[in-house]
Amino acid sequence: MTCAGNLTDCPGHFGHLELAKPVFHIGFLTKSLKILRCVCFYCGRLLIDKTNPRVMDILKKTSGNPKKRLALIYDLCKSKSVCEGAAEKEDGLPDDMDDPMNEVCGLEIAEIPEFQPEICDF
Repeated sequence: MTCAGNLTDCPGHFGHLELAKPVFHIGFLTKSLKILRCVCFYCGRLLIDKTNPRVMDILKKTSGNPKKRLALIYDLCKSKSVCEGAAEKEDGLPDDMDDPMNEVCGLEIAEIPEFQPEICDF
């Protein structure tokens, strides 16, 4: 027995298939991309500061509506590609610095978690 929903209302009832390679569920692809575009590629932090008054206002206004919250946060993050920690770091770098990548987004390289393939089970 299913929920009797149509294709636009119900993404489907999940089962388990062993595939040769990992694939994305097409129903969640747009939301996944929006979320990934709101996160710094280098350190995984939100691209905008959580203490920003606009962000605080969005969080208050959309406490019961996660779709609207994601849309508004995404609109704020659209114009950024690195988090504010990285932007501050680039502005404060001296011109004669040998290796500016010793620190990424205000974090020491040693503080950034490394990818652990055993977690993913690909």
